[in-house]
Amino acid sequence: MSKHRVFRLLLSWVWHIYSGARRECLTCGALFDERRFCIYSESMRSLIISTAILEKLGNKHHVVRREIEQCFENRIGLFVEDPREEHRTDPATLWFIAPTNCNRLLKVVFVHLDGNIHIKTAFEPSPATIALYEALGR
Repeated sequence: MSKHRVFRLLLSWVWHIYSGARRECLTCGALFDERRFCIYSESMRSLIISTAILEKLGNKHHVVRREIEQCFENRIGLFVEDPREEHRTDPATLWFIAPTNCNRLLKVVFVHLDGNIHIKTAFEPSPATIALYEALGR
């Protein structure tokens, strides 16, 4: 990986110089969210999270987009298909458990559709879910 790409990836999740009224980062040109945090992420452009899901993740589970990206980057095991009837979708609902860069374990649930990853939810897994993933996903 080139030094430039590593630098851009690092800049995708750290605080940037806020450019005032333009609401964009002076470092990478990406837009800021309401908290003035750069929401640019070159590595996960195909990650789709609806506004409603983002609000739920933040309010209920205290999970931000960058943590989900980190889980994809840090994933070691396989994607597991959810076998429960009430969670069956077409295409299949998949999930995995992985740590963030701060070692927070998250269960990430998503659907892969048209080359994009659509996040359904992400939250800290129960011990039973971790044991299930150890049996099925590793």
